Amino acid sequence: MTPIIIDSSALVALVNPEDADHAKAVAISTVLGNADRPILVPPEVLAETLNILGKKLTRPFACAVGERLLSGEGLLVFQPTELPIRAALAKWRTQPGGVSYIDCTVMVYADQYETGEIFGFDAAFAKNGYRLPDGGKAA
Repeated sequence: MTPIIIDSSALVALVNPEDADHAKAVAISTVLGNADRPILVPPEVLAETLNILGKKLTRPFACAVGERLLSGEGLLVFQPTELPIRAALAKWRTQPGGVSYIDCTVMVYADQYETGEIFGFDAAFAKNGYRLPDGGKAA
């Protein structure tokens, strides 16, 4: 089964009820849970998620989320054998100023796993032809 790559924008929205995309993230997560498809968390996304949660909420909360993610409950934090650093840098060079390097790594992982689906809400994903797992476009 084709995996789905998840971005920090979706992870933060899932665990933070105050996030503007929380309801959408929960709805997509429910659909994905029923579909039984692997959801891959790139290590760069894990790091970015924990940093965001630590700043927006609290470090203890971020650590608890990190432990849960590493437990393998529904999501798989993976350690790729070859980090796509060069490919992500090449993609980053061609993106508008607001697109982050981490977003480019997410897109490169999606390409490597041959999936057009990224569970993330950054507009850069939709602009680059990726779609949300529910068939929608990131907004």
